[in-house]
Amino acid sequence: MRWQPFPMIVVVFAAARAHAATITLPSTGKVGKVIDGDTVVVKAEDGEHTLRLLGVEAPEAHASAKLDADASLSKQDKETILALGKKSADFARQLCEGKACRIEYDKANAAKGHRDIYGRLLVYLWIKDKDDKSILVNGHVIAQGYARACTAYPFDKDYRDLFVRHQQDAREARRGLWAEGADIPWPKLSDAAVVGNKKSRKYHLPTCSSVERMSPDNRVQFDSADAAKAQGYEPCKVCKP
Repeated sequence: MRWQPFPMIVVVFAAARAHAATITLPSTGKVGKVIDGDTVVVKAEDGEHTLRLLGVEAPEAHASAKLDADASLSKQDKETILALGKKSADFARQLCEGKACRIEYDKANAAKGHRDIYGRLLVYLWIKDKDDKSILVNGHVIAQGYARACTAYPFDKDYRDLFVRHQQDAREARRGLWAEGADIPWPKLSDAAVVGNKKSRKYHLPTCSSVERMSPDNRVQFDSADAAKAQGYEPCKVCKP
């Protein structure tokens, strides 16, 4: 009898589809470890997941390559940044650690599986306060001054505008870390300041993930987007400075 591989291919394909169908993103869980002001670990039914809060940028709370980059860009010492990062992490920890949560995703990141370059899930994180009122953790840490608005990843424009307003209000009211002074590392690079890549000839917001991956030798800082354009740089299509 002549060998016919087609049935086996159908079986393998069907099994692959069945396996893919079992891969789901968590929608609820319980906040476990808070890594820093913009990253938490959530325990869901299928295990633990590391979540990166969309639209949020907090000072680094641990030694890392990003800490080195932040220190270089802000011209501040690492100890100062780490001290601010610890305060931001402590605020996030008191806010949501151990609480039940709901996880929301943004369709802008669906094509990449809602994950960043480190494999973290990009999310909006919701919890309940003592009066059973829903709190968007992303916006709350910015509104209370323990993080700044970040556009490193694409997300909903309404949320983006909301987070920027929260940052402006917190800065004007000198809440949270803004009370530390105008020269703290993470806001020292103003919203108008951009970072260029000498190799790609593109410029980015300081909080863009591309800046984190950029070699220090390839970085050039501009006081404004106009200054970058005048030098022949083009805007990043991801962070849209």
